[in-house]
Amino acid sequence: MTLVVFDLGETLVSYDGIPLSWSEHYIDAINDFLVKNSICVTTPDLELAVSILDFYNTRTHQRTFEVAEGEVTRKIATVLGVDGAAFGRSFFAYFQRRAVVEASAVTTLTELKNAGVFTAVLSDVPYGMPRDFLMDDLGPLVPLMDRVVSSCEVGVRKPHPLGLINLMKAFGANPAHVFYVGNEEKDMACAANAGARSILLAPGETADYGQTYSVQALSGVLRHVL
Repeated sequence: MTLVVFDLGETLVSYDGIPLSWSEHYIDAINDFLVKNSICVTTPDLELAVSILDFYNTRTHQRTFEVAEGEVTRKIATVLGVDGAAFGRSFFAYFQRRAVVEASAVTTLTELKNAGVFTAVLSDVPYGMPRDFLMDDLGPLVPLMDRVVSSCEVGVRKPHPLGLINLMKAFGANPAHVFYVGNEEKDMACAANAGARSILLAPGETADYGQTYSVQALSGVLRHVL
């Protein structure tokens, strides 16, 4: 059997106008909640909230361990004196409303499924984002996935191979027949660390991250898998 595992961000889904690091949107995302709920907070509390997000920003502070779902937004809610669940929903919704499924994702995944290939998602989620938001981001791709796993469930982030190894065990897949598709160096390293093959999605770029294959478009995955 063949298993193809996909990263999420900038592989299956992109976020219109949102860079990989969310730092420039911290204030807007927090204020979006505060304004809608007519809540005022002090400048020091707002600055502390931003510093918490900075601390957990893996684009500037890389880490292998993962936080629990909702852990980061609960800390911020405590600082701001607001409801943790409500703030968490608002914060992640601010970014989620810009999620766009990659144009060829549905057709590519459909062809893989029609060929009997098993498919899964392994994603490092930002700031302990709950699974519900991950599933919402996938949208029409959910029925085409056999398994969806977030870093919060695994407990570690890529390039640690545990998430991919767990998926291979769950499917009973031989690493030689497993592909991991992503757009970053850590994705390629994760595949290598798990003994799987890697496919780098790099439109318009030529990058050497030790990947097994490179493709310019998501549909190019079919050429290497089928």
